[in-house]
Amino acid sequence: MAEVSENARRLAEVGQRFNTNIPAILAGEEIEVPDIYSPDLVLTNFEPSPFPGTYRGYEGLYEWTRDLMTDFDDGRVDLLEFSESGDEIATKLKFTGTGHRSGIETSLVWGALWRFRNGLIVEVNGYPSYEEALERLSG
Repeated sequence: MAEVSENARRLAEVGQRFNTNIPAILAGEEIEVPDIYSPDLVLTNFEPSPFPGTYRGYEGLYEWTRDLMTDFDDGRVDLLEFSESGDEIATKLKFTGTGHRSGIETSLVWGALWRFRNGLIVEVNGYPSYEEALERLSG
């Protein structure tokens, strides 16, 4: 089995912290953005997704989190699987949450391709599936 890169290790750590920070972000509190993110971060959701579009910088990261989590009591995102090549990591992510109004539990699995430059995440592109993210992984 291949050794996990420093980028992958740090991405897994920030993923765990993400779920812990959700309540503060939803409350409008400023949290310290993990130092793995570039100030010039560009995050693009796939179409059709519940909220397609592009988010930029740290404020964009907060906005993306609020867009994803606002309608859920206990929303969280978990990293299920990943593959890496050079400065790119393809991930399989799973959102789970219970709707505020409906009480219905929901989940969504999707893929994302993370691009790093000098140890910082500079771009994240979402895809409807992990397989699509893997297809775009350089290799």
